Order: sequence, then C-alpha cells, then structure tokens
Amino acid sequence: MYCNIKNVSDNDLIFNYDGFSLYVNKNDYVYLKNANINLKKKNTISQLVLDVPNIFSNKYYKNFSKEEKIKFWIKNEINTNLSIHGGSIKFVKVDKYNYVHLKFLGSCNGCNMSNITLKNFVEKRLLKKFPKIKGIKDITEHIHGIHSYY
Repeated sequence: MYCNIKNVSDNDLIFNYDGFSLYVNKNDYVYLKNANINLKKKNTISQLVLDVPNIFSNKYYKNFSKEEKIKFWIKNEINTNLSIHGGSIKFVKVDKYNYVHLKFLGSCNGCNMSNITLKNFVEKRLLKKFPKIKGIKDITEHIHGIHSYY
C-alpha cells in the first residue's frame, strides 16, 4: 500500500531502489519471500506492482483465525487497490450469520461508486476466497463531500 512518509515508523525496514524507497513493516517482512517489485508503464500511467506469490500460503497465515485471515486478506488484496484512489475498507466483524461487516474509509466514504465497488469488487472476491461467508454488510455512515473524489 502506498503510504505518506509521515506514516513511516521505527518498526519499518527501508529498501532503496532507483527513484523510490520501499518501506516494509518488520512484522510483514516474513511474507516477502520470493516477492518481485516492478514498475509497469502503459502510455502515461505508471503503477508500482509488488507481487508476493506466497503471501497466503505462509505458515503464519495458516494459524490465523477466520477473522484474522479476512482482515489480512482485505489489507493485502483489497486495500492495495483502493489506496490508488485514496480509500480503504476496514474489517469490523463477522456476525453470527457469517456476514462480514465492513466500513469504507478515506475517499471511499461517500463515494457514489462505493456500492458498486463493494458488490462487484470486494464481495465477489471475498466469497471466492472465503466460501463460508454469506455476504458483506456496509456499516459506513457515508459522508458525501469533496473528500470522496480523489
């Protein structure tokens, strides 16, 4: 996930590359085995891609609870995409009916496309990854405003 330099902490490892630096939380470093970092360019668009092929097969991930696995998956599979637009989602809980409660943050809060993002992007992927989950509930109190447009 892209982060502001103000969010870098003493708990981060720094990897310097030509033209940019990569900051990795020391606790997350174990997940980077066999990882590749690439800068993909198409026309005028550039995207930094961190490919971590073994992230969900890691021995630490296997010991996570269902909630921890979903939270970890959201952080690594969903929020990395939403952060491009200045947004993210927060895992709140799994209820007794196996619905995942989520909250939109940043520019996703109040965005007119948040429901489409939830149903067509987040929920489809979540149900594929976690087949026992019944669906998603958005518990965000959406506040519309200029913050929703990145």
